[in-house]
Amino acid sequence: CKRLNGLGLNPAVLAKASAGVLSIRAPKWSESAHAFLKRCADAGNVEACFTLGM
Repeated sequence: CKRLNGLGLNPAVLAKASAGVLSIRAPKWSESAHAFLKRCADAGNVEACFTLGM
């Protein structure tokens, strides 16, 4: 379980996160969701950059 949690923070995994993982609707938006998208964008995920830029 700790290994799986660690993979969720790995930049290589965050860079490859799919659009389904990154789709966050307005009512579900939170600070933790924003932080997750920011980590994905910092890892080079183009879809996360687009979502944050909207």
